[in-house]
Amino acid sequence: MTYEVQELPLEKCPRTHTQIMMNLANPLVEQGIDPISLNPDSVLKTLLKIASAEESKL
Repeated sequence: MTYEVQELPLEKCPRTHTQIMMNLANPLVEQGIDPISLNPDSVLKTLLKIASAEESKL
């Protein structure tokens, strides 16, 4: 599975960083990607989503 990443200026991004990370949590876990950068406001929600994805993978 391949994901294309586009760089857009922040004011043109249709979604917030938190929403983007919520959508990427499952693919990141599936690919075995551990290091990710998070904004402070998205840490807790993203970590919970990743933990849920990892649990369902077991």
